[in-house]
Amino acid sequence: MKKESDYVCVFVTVLFTIAVFSAVFYVLPGEENMEQALVKISDIGERLTIDILGGKVIERHDEYALVEASPDAFSDMKNLGMQVQRLDSSAHCGTVTDGTNNYTHTSKYDTNTAFPGYDEFVHSMINQTSDSSIYDYIDILQNFENDNGVPTRVTGSSGFDEAALWTYHELRSYGLEVFMQNFTSSGYSSTNVIAVLPGTDPDLYPETFIIGGHLDSINNRGTSEPAPGADDNASGIAVTLEAARIMSQYNFKRTIRFAAWGAEEQGLHGSGYYVSNIDPSEEKVMGYLNYDMLGYADGELAVTLHANTESNWMLDYMAEVRDTYDIGINFTYIYDSTETRSDHARFWNAGYNATLAIETVFSPYYHSEDDTLDKLTIPQITHSTRHAIATLAHLAEPDMQIEAFDIPLVAGGESDGWNFVSCNLIPTDNSITAILDDPVHGIQGNYDRLMYYDSSIDEWSSYVPGRAARYNTLDTWDYRMGIWIRMTNSDTLTIAGTVPANTDITVEPGWNMVGYPSNEQDVGDLPGVIDTIGYFEASAEYNLAYDYSPGAFVFEPGKGYWLHNPSETAVTWTVDY
Repeated sequence: MKKESDYVCVFVTVLFTIAVFSAVFYVLPGEENMEQALVKISDIGERLTIDILGGKVIERHDEYALVEASPDAFSDMKNLGMQVQRLDSSAHCGTVTDGTNNYTHTSKYDTNTAFPGYDEFVHSMINQTSDSSIYDYIDILQNFENDNGVPTRVTGSSGFDEAALWTYHELRSYGLEVFMQNFTSSGYSSTNVIAVLPGTDPDLYPETFIIGGHLDSINNRGTSEPAPGADDNASGIAVTLEAARIMSQYNFKRTIRFAAWGAEEQGLHGSGYYVSNIDPSEEKVMGYLNYDMLGYADGELAVTLHANTESNWMLDYMAEVRDTYDIGINFTYIYDSTETRSDHARFWNAGYNATLAIETVFSPYYHSEDDTLDKLTIPQITHSTRHAIATLAHLAEPDMQIEAFDIPLVAGGESDGWNFVSCNLIPTDNSITAILDDPVHGIQGNYDRLMYYDSSIDEWSSYVPGRAARYNTLDTWDYRMGIWIRMTNSDTLTIAGTVPANTDITVEPGWNMVGYPSNEQDVGDLPGVIDTIGYFEASAEYNLAYDYSPGAFVFEPGKGYWLHNPSETAVTWTVDY
């Protein structure tokens, strides 16, 4: 038996002979168009083959590598028995080769390009982002399975089809108009899921901003292998869904679209199909925000943002957003970027403005069965979502209908001054002090304590005016929350804010303290599992009475309620304004 080193020496000799022979008959690498391919590297001989034939390993993951080389070099690799998968356009494993600078459309955002500065409504939007929501999206997405019970969303699998259908229904649940765009491209058939939040301004609504990421996943070892794709790219879809959940409650002058692309891993086919079918008379795309792999961190929270030359203005804008809202993440900005390994490249190719957001420290679990939720740093994704929402909101311009709602609050009496209330508008600033101590609409000086029970963590929090901030565990009043306020003098609290289109309230197992975010009395369409409603009654024990027939209970604006969920899982209560 020969030593492995003997085989390597013989193999290297053969390779040098091939390289010299090849150089006589065709131009050297670098003098012709370079392409990229996935190449399986199972031993040192194959690694040397790439080097000798003039190839360059760009990324290496397990047995596979992203390799840049000439077409002839790739042909020689195949002739030597190596596994080579050519890429016709960019994915995570390739770059766009069909004319990166061949612009066919110009749509630079040429109105109100200057960042307008801080906006209380935008601040209230980003404050609604939730680590738990991000976690849940990713957890659901990573567990879709193919017909053999393997977790994967690879293109063509039942796992992808089910994930697309789930995404469709999730976006529909936010009250958005949603459509599924089926396509076939380069032999790949798949689906894009697109949700639309129409602009309200009759002159500006065709101008559209898009946020999205790819829905499919892949394992470099093969299409039958597990590909949970938590980071790549359930994280980007989580950003998109959370942005849709929150922004769907508001109106904007320009249109916003939320996109989940199919067949990205095979060459950006979903986004490419979408871009090639844009009707400029109906949809004037002003910019696309692409989110792809946001969840891996090595210590600090760090994300890198890319823009090509035409889109550099977007990075300037996003930097202003970061500084204004203290996003809490370290951004690196790459101007004049040539990074084309994700869906933003399809927009660049067509001349549309676009950016890519991607983790600064690249995940070592990329394209493997180990790309799972437990490897991710959720706050990095949440902060990226805050940044995305603030950027989109400013670019699309909030179109807010300002209203006011009066809540009468009574001191003394049978309840000893306790009032159980909720605000049915989205406050312009949802901090406790901004709402209660507003010099015109507030009740400053007439209350001495607030209490709130958070069922998601099974804890009470409180706010006492004048108490040291570190002891005040309640600092915001979300319009989904019911609040106990104890009044020292009777007064009227006026809530100034915007009208929510509809509101999803998560009802955790057990008792939940909730608000009623509507302007009309209604039965509220409670989930059937809810079996008891507690409501304010001054003469009752602890000032609460109970209704055990929730299907017929009439909710009232401005009131707070206790809901009991006897099941072991959370349910969603959707309230229409």
